[in-house]
Amino acid sequence: MKYLKIIIASVLLGTSGVFVRLLQAYDINAWNQTFFKSVFCVIWCFLFLKLKRQSVKIEKQQVFPLILFGVTGTGITGLLIIGASFYMPIGLATMLHFIYPLLVVLITSALFKERIPLKTILACSFAVIGMALMNGGGEFSIKGIIMAILSAFTYAIYIIALDKSSIRDMDPLCLIAYSLLFFSLVIAVISIPFNLLVLPTSLSEVFITAIGALVSQLIPFALIASEVKNIGATKAAFINMLEPISAIIFGYILFSENINAKCLLGIIFVLCSTAIIIKNKSAENGVECN
Repeated sequence: MKYLKIIIASVLLGTSGVFVRLLQAYDINAWNQTFFKSVFCVIWCFLFLKLKRQSVKIEKQQVFPLILFGVTGTGITGLLIIGASFYMPIGLATMLHFIYPLLVVLITSALFKERIPLKTILACSFAVIGMALMNGGGEFSIKGIIMAILSAFTYAIYIIALDKSSIRDMDPLCLIAYSLLFFSLVIAVISIPFNLLVLPTSLSEVFITAIGALVSQLIPFALIASEVKNIGATKAAFINMLEPISAIIFGYILFSENINAKCLLGIIFVLCSTAIIIKNKSAENGVECN
């Protein structure tokens, strides 16, 4: 199946909220969750690279793009979306985060002079309506809204970079390992003078963080990194909108969260937006060029 990797990645990314909720029970804040999740992800990456007997050397010219990629993409996105969940319901934070497919379309259009087809505009409209209907509501703060919207912007840049940048041809495990390694080093340098990092105090915290890093970060990020260059940023972004649907399903199964008629209607709109993009051949490598 042509889009199977992105679909699997979206389902696994939908488990992220489960691990966030489990770690919140231990009073672990967003900063520490993001840092230790990134550290474990780096460990998993180098372990798998060792098992594959693959070289972990990178070129000097790749260092800066990887630092930028790790800090602004994979790292900051996770920090912002986890942070937003502390100030608003995770459903609302997810809804705001998932304006990122729209941002992918707008940014690629502005930077690469690509015309936006009518079908893509229709898909964006369906996606916005769907996410609004899927939102469960609840109390929120301006800080949470800003963090969630910024997470959408940084993730849009991440997806576009995977498709357009010079590091797109790197091995996905190497790409993730070094980008998150550099991000973790930046976080550590910032944290140590202010004592912001708190080591896990129990094996259960370590276990949840390690498994969360593998299931909700490493595997889906590797699948996305390996597939974006084949199908384009726009298609990857819209197929990835299956993530909030899987998050709702996991919430229903694991936490008995309610799924009402409005939410089901929202899911239908999101699925329709994804179907429109998949059938739109001009979105294969971004949006239609002039």
